[in-house]
Amino acid sequence: MKTTTKLLLAGNILFGTLLIIQVTLSTHQPQAFVAHMPSWHRIPDLESATELAESVFTANVVKVRNSALRIKAEGLPGNVDVIPGEVVTLQVTGDDVKGKKKKGQTIKLFRTGLSGAQGGIEQLSIEHDPPYQVGESYMLFTNQGPTVDEGGQPVSTQSIVSPEGRWKIAPSGQVTPMSEIAWAKAMDKKSVGELRSRAARAHAAAMAGKGKLKRQPNKPR
Repeated sequence: MKTTTKLLLAGNILFGTLLIIQVTLSTHQPQAFVAHMPSWHRIPDLESATELAESVFTANVVKVRNSALRIKAEGLPGNVDVIPGEVVTLQVTGDDVKGKKKKGQTIKLFRTGLSGAQGGIEQLSIEHDPPYQVGESYMLFTNQGPTVDEGGQPVSTQSIVSPEGRWKIAPSGQVTPMSEIAWAKAMDKKSVGELRSRAARAHAAAMAGKGKLKRQPNKPR
């Protein structure tokens, strides 16, 4: 029997912290799986999402592979804690709205969770951040992510600011938000051009000192 698991996270925990959740998954026999998931900072509107992000850009998914973060942790086997995840290779499809990414550039994005059968688990996802699929297109709002190992070499990654920072682009150019927050749902089926324009205006306002946020990204309130 295949098992697909979604993890539900409280939205009020500070962005960037790690939440340890223990769930019991069963295939043919029960087994315990300890998952370490980043908590989401729920973002109140598109303008705030733009200000929180270091980069805002569109990209195609060209490769997805399972990966993991290994963190020193006294008392665990080998004194190492493992956070399951996947590294998504993206190709930027247009000059970014914010940041320094250019059309044709290849970047790596880290997503916490697993896709594909592994250790008896079919899929492990944070709510509203499902696995990426090769060939998909997105508009993404990202910050610097963790450094992961790739072929024995450290590789820097990006991570979305929250589900409000991940928008799937259909071949028609319409966008679908991953988030179910009200303002994002109101943008469902809007054009990616409209989403880009709103984000660009928000970035311009922030640069002119008229932004909505009074704090820096990823800092405790």
